[in-house]
Amino acid sequence: MNVKEMVGRVMTALDEVTGFDLTKNTEAYRYRIYEAMDSIQQELSAFVSPIVREADASVSDGRFAVPREMRRVLRIFDKNGNNAEFSYITPGEIVIADGEYTIIYEKYPDVIRKVSEADTEVDLRELEISREAQEAMVYGVCAYLCINDEPELYNTYMNRYTAYMSNILSHRDLSPSAVITGGIRF
Repeated sequence: MNVKEMVGRVMTALDEVTGFDLTKNTEAYRYRIYEAMDSIQQELSAFVSPIVREADASVSDGRFAVPREMRRVLRIFDKNGNNAEFSYITPGEIVIADGEYTIIYEKYPDVIRKVSEADTEVDLRELEISREAQEAMVYGVCAYLCINDEPELYNTYMNRYTAYMSNILSHRDLSPSAVITGGIRF
């Protein structure tokens, strides 16, 4: 789903609630919705549905500067597929032996900001969080937009948002994290 489609889903969810008059607040929501989407996607990617990416890296001088998009390094392995030992010397720099590596990492999602109606590029950008997290995002954004104007609606949307997050987490916890083959026969 792209950003424009998410905006449409959020506006539809807000419109479905009886007694909520979007026409009064359309101007206020025009740019606030992008701020809300960015905030909610950051939360979802940090706690519920991380964005995992892979990148190749060439290390010289025993140090590797971590790109700003990396939230957390999950694994580094060499060209033979062996895990590589590394340590952080600062939050943005890793000490590792010289060589060619593949890095598996969690990524911060791209920032969603729209500053004018002419800024159409942001609307076409695909959301990076999982499909399940996108469903939760609809209700998180609705809650964010309602927090000051409609406290009852805020509670309704926040309950749905947290239910979606709980559902995602419960399914993630049920998935096997390791498959064990072989063993010892008695």
